Amino acid sequence: MAPEKSAKGGERLSSKEARDKLARLLDGSLKEPSGKEGIEAHSRYYKTTSTWIEALSLTDCVALIDSADEAKSPSLILEKLYRFYGELAPQAAMKRLSGEASTPPREGTLHFQLYAEVIRGWGHKEPAKAWAYYLGLGYENGGNPFLQFRDIWWEAFDVWSKEDPDEAYKAMFSAPRFEIQHASIGYYRGLPEKADFPKEAARLESLLAESKNSERMVWSTPDWPPEQALPLLLTRKWADRDPEAALAWWMKCTPPREADDDGENASYRIGKFVESWAGEWESNSPDAALRWLAGRSDLLQFGSFRSAALPALARHRPSETISLIARIESADQQSYWVSQLVGPPAFSGEGRYEHQVPSNLLKPDLVENSLAGFHFDEEQAARVREAIERRRKYDATKPPPSPSVW
Repeated sequence: MAPEKSAKGGERLSSKEARDKLARLLDGSLKEPSGKEGIEAHSRYYKTTSTWIEALSLTDCVALIDSADEAKSPSLILEKLYRFYGELAPQAAMKRLSGEASTPPREGTLHFQLYAEVIRGWGHKEPAKAWAYYLGLGYENGGNPFLQFRDIWWEAFDVWSKEDPDEAYKAMFSAPRFEIQHASIGYYRGLPEKADFPKEAARLESLLAESKNSERMVWSTPDWPPEQALPLLLTRKWADRDPEAALAWWMKCTPPREADDDGENASYRIGKFVESWAGEWESNSPDAALRWLAGRSDLLQFGSFRSAALPALARHRPSETISLIARIESADQQSYWVSQLVGPPAFSGEGRYEHQVPSNLLKPDLVENSLAGFHFDEEQAARVREAIERRRKYDATKPPPSPSVW
């Protein structure tokens, strides 16, 4: 089922047409995709239903919620409907859930998930007002039933920093201990292209220093503490305008963790900069990152740079990444990286520490067709061919997605 075009694309469903389609989901005559239908079907489902909901009038949105409540529908569509209700009429939506729009929900009697979705939707349209309302609920640390839904501030601050970064920064800087974690993600993800990045860099340094002194929880990842994770979000946007200034600041923010005599530590940090700029998982600016790398073959000679940057580039620009690999001076390393990136999924670590290492990123046919451009010896070529064969065997064992109406 192809998604309808939104207003930005021209055609748009009428509210009645959208309501009729969503009603079929709520009454079960149209099913959400199952796990067997594959990720592409789920992606189409999400985009299509989002388009339908965006076409609803307030009256039709409420009518669908009425019917879902009567049927006690557990559908995720209900959460999305309440989110949209929060965008259109947050006070009315909260009154529906709590009985009084001016009071917080009473624990044990209301659906905090739906209440959080209302605030999430409100934050999409009026982040400052939604934030003020939330703080006005007055919950203390550990007593806030919305803590498990605090990612709503990721989205709200993403919107807020685009519209008014000065006000959003003030709000984020004064955020309660738990909320600042996700607010900081959204703020730095949402900064507009026209942002004053040197000013934002100074602000981030202040935020990190203040957070460290007060033990407030700013965002980080298992491998990258906040003084590195948040700067990566800032530099990935700054790099589009001034990559040299962004890189210089990033390198200042991430001093060497050990002796840097051979340049490997510095090249790894530059590799992380390129990875974030290109987009570690979702595409960010891979073409800009590749243009910047065009005259920097020296970086490709460091294994630490390759381990950080090549997987992200291969995910978004596979052909160009093969060309980069061909610029590595060592033919043995060329063979290694082509084999690594074309091979089937490979994992390292155990239990909670298990993670996928760079693999399953380049298509076998693409690699096979590019081999003439390399000068491998027999052993190196055999390594690549064996990786291609293992990948094709792996692909052949994957069951095809079940048929889907989506």
